[in-house]
Amino acid sequence: MRSINNTSINFGLVNVAVKVYAATENHDVKFHQRHGGQAGCRGLLGRQNVCKDCGQVVEFGDIVKGFDVDGATVILTGDELAAVENEAGKALEVVQFVHAEEVDPMLLQAPYYLEPSAASLSGYALLREVLTETDRVGMVRYTHRGRTHLAVLRCAGAVLVLHNIAWPDELRAPEFAILTRKVTLEPKAVKMATQLVESMMATFDGAELVDVYQRRPMAGSRMCRICWPRLRRRSNGTRPARAAASRRPSGRRPSVRRWPARRRPARRWRDERLCSHRG
Repeated sequence: MRSINNTSINFGLVNVAVKVYAATENHDVKFHQRHGGQAGCRGLLGRQNVCKDCGQVVEFGDIVKGFDVDGATVILTGDELAAVENEAGKALEVVQFVHAEEVDPMLLQAPYYLEPSAASLSGYALLREVLTETDRVGMVRYTHRGRTHLAVLRCAGAVLVLHNIAWPDELRAPEFAILTRKVTLEPKAVKMATQLVESMMATFDGAELVDVYQRRPMAGSRMCRICWPRLRRRSNGTRPARAAASRRPSGRRPSVRRWPARRRPARRWRDERLCSHRG
């Protein structure tokens, strides 16, 4: 893994230097916009930054950051943004320790692994031991990329994990008027639903859950013999050829070629359901 930041954990008089690593990675298929159409060359499309007021193309070096206040536009330079970030501090400042159940799961966001430096290993182990023995988590505040973040510092085995959470005022209230309506539930329906839930109970194992939507475009030769030729024709920029006009004499039924029993292809990947032709 590649670290995304070098920082330190500060709590009291203890300072622990750590490296930050993203704990998750995105496996989604990245689609790119390309030149299509009848005369398209299938090349990648580029974008330009165009000013909405004057219509001119703006170079990357001329782009600045700003915000609107009472109808006026305030522009901040790179030095001003850096000064604000340095004033807030980039270290992971532990502001308090709380019980883990006090943190609302709806606030949880991206997790990050924290790796200690060789000189900070003892302080890292001390903090890990304290969090484990007391069954507490640390509430951390830090600044990164021009924004102040709130996070939870907890143990996950031998590693400390920094779990970003949303600020409490960022969580919107579910104001749905339909939820105020009174609903009468039949006892029989509740009993049947409860039995269904009990029959579907299992031990959670994320490896058994397959992202079918992500696997379908990348399935390649793992598709069935119907879908794979279609995907190859699309990637080559050609379209499936239309069937030629029938030349057989009228009144005769077309011959159907079937797979011999000994040469019939094995039905692999039945559990992944990569295409609609495989049951």
